[in-house]
Amino acid sequence: MSLFEPEEIGLKVGLEIHQQLNTPTKLFCRCKKFEDSFVNTMYRTLRPTQSELGKIDPAARFEFEKNLRIKYEIGENSSCLVELDDEPPHSISMEAVKTSLIIGLALSSNPINELHVMRKIVIDGSNTTGFQRTLVVSTGGELKTSNRSVPVQAIFLEEDAARLLGDSKNKRNYGLDRLGVPLVEVALAPVTTTPKEVQEIAYALGRLMRSTRLVSRGLGTIRQDVNISIFDGEVVEVKGVQRLDLLEKIINFEVLRQKSLINLKDELINRGLIPEDFQNKPSDITALFQKNNNTILKKVLKKDMKIYAVKLKKLSDILSFEEFPDVRFGRELADVARFYGISGLLHSDEIPGHGVTSIEVKKIRQKLHLNELDGFLLLSGEKGKLEKASEAIQKRIQSAFSGVPAETRGPTPDGKTRFIRPRPGSARMYPETDIPPITISSKLVNELKRNIPQPWEEQILEYISKFSLSRKLAIQISDSSFIDIFEELANTTNVPSSLIAATLTETVVNLSRAGLDTTILTAAMIKSLFTTLDNGIVSKEAIPQILELILKREVKNVEEAIEKIGLTALTDNKLYVLVKTIIDENRELIDEKGIASFSNLMGQVMSDARGRVDGKKVSSILKSELNKTLSLDNK
Repeated sequence: MSLFEPEEIGLKVGLEIHQQLNTPTKLFCRCKKFEDSFVNTMYRTLRPTQSELGKIDPAARFEFEKNLRIKYEIGENSSCLVELDDEPPHSISMEAVKTSLIIGLALSSNPINELHVMRKIVIDGSNTTGFQRTLVVSTGGELKTSNRSVPVQAIFLEEDAARLLGDSKNKRNYGLDRLGVPLVEVALAPVTTTPKEVQEIAYALGRLMRSTRLVSRGLGTIRQDVNISIFDGEVVEVKGVQRLDLLEKIINFEVLRQKSLINLKDELINRGLIPEDFQNKPSDITALFQKNNNTILKKVLKKDMKIYAVKLKKLSDILSFEEFPDVRFGRELADVARFYGISGLLHSDEIPGHGVTSIEVKKIRQKLHLNELDGFLLLSGEKGKLEKASEAIQKRIQSAFSGVPAETRGPTPDGKTRFIRPRPGSARMYPETDIPPITISSKLVNELKRNIPQPWEEQILEYISKFSLSRKLAIQISDSSFIDIFEELANTTNVPSSLIAATLTETVVNLSRAGLDTTILTAAMIKSLFTTLDNGIVSKEAIPQILELILKREVKNVEEAIEKIGLTALTDNKLYVLVKTIIDENRELIDEKGIASFSNLMGQVMSDARGRVDGKKVSSILKSELNKTLSLDNK
């Protein structure tokens, strides 16, 4: 049952899909894209600059106020002076340009005949330059799904950000191996539909891009930004959704959060409040807690920090009110405080409690001159941060008078969202002066049209026919990051294609759900596994056990796994000897049950032969020998 009707609430959802391209080098240099180790470091502090309009972007200003020091890890082969911002960008990768144009043509988008690179201000540390290079490659078009046609607004080619390695109080750590990797962005027009169908649209677009065989695969290679709005609310961008299966949950949560904020706006007005009521100077109440050893705020006193209180006029019982599950205004304010480095936040709706006594609450109310309808916040931390955080929190309350503020939020692992920063404005874009325009000729476009892939559904039908797969397995392997190695093994070994596909999808997924790191599984390991199976060294029953040992890092390769397990293939002669031995040892059982003894005998044989010989072969030989024995007994 749907939580709401999209048309009734005016739901609009716009998807922006970011997909890494499978090019050998980065977009503006010829460095490799990734590597496992780093050999050097550098530090930067980024500052916002004015755009050509003479304005500073609000998102850039917000990031700057965090006062972060950025540490960058530098790889030997994946970074050069371009990533360090110590020399101008090199010529653009035309392979990346062509790939983005092919994706555009597959969506019936119209190529731009002259590409101009722009700079987009980003000072969260993810770019050493303080900006991201991006260019529009085509406009318009449509994405066709099984249920509808979704308009395409534009297709962009841009450089990916640095890889976040760690984020602490005043520091942020990035790896430069991902910085500059070519990334195609497809921006779809907003649609009014159910969250479930939005997820289906995202799947359809991802499959179309993967069908080109020109994009990267695997976790982290594709990310979704989701723009969500309802009636009477601004657009909220949820940035960096990596798991498509979370989209439906995220949209459902965000709609309920926005509905709650619109209702909160009405409640604030009904209480006779105005935005100017929330411009209060915080009060230092540190002295009130000197003798308290229980409160969660106490730990800051040991570090010579402060505890501030902020008056919230007529907000009693609003901060903890939960109109919808896990949607509370107090949580919104805590998110703002968190981005100013303030983790210790309590509000009047939840105390007395958390170690704060009723006597202390009474003293706080007296200090702030509060009446019974008023609420308050308690913030703990460094003095300078407390002043900035209290001001930002009150600005967030002021924005509640407009309902849903335009902001950028991030996804949580359980399908909710959290505040990241304000939405960027027009002041964040300006031209790139180091790269000349790139001409796209009609001749090139016509050549690229020949590389438009066949529709995804046709590819699935071809897989079903060519590799004798079920539709489910064909879709699973087509969506997986192992598609290339699957095709190679299916074409070069005698192992059934269905077994290869099931192993690379279902078995690997099950091992991942068990908490094992399946990302360490390399193409070489997979080839070795199925070559060993094809050569009769192990049986298919041993595959999960071998993979588990490798993913637990107990062994380095297939050969070590086989040795550790003690698997040595059973020859046909040894198998016959084993079967006859089991039959001889169970003559009483056979005399009593006849052919019905097969299951018991099969279990005994497999307890010794499992992993060393195919179960079908065991079954065939056992049935044959059992029938011979029964025939002799009947004579």
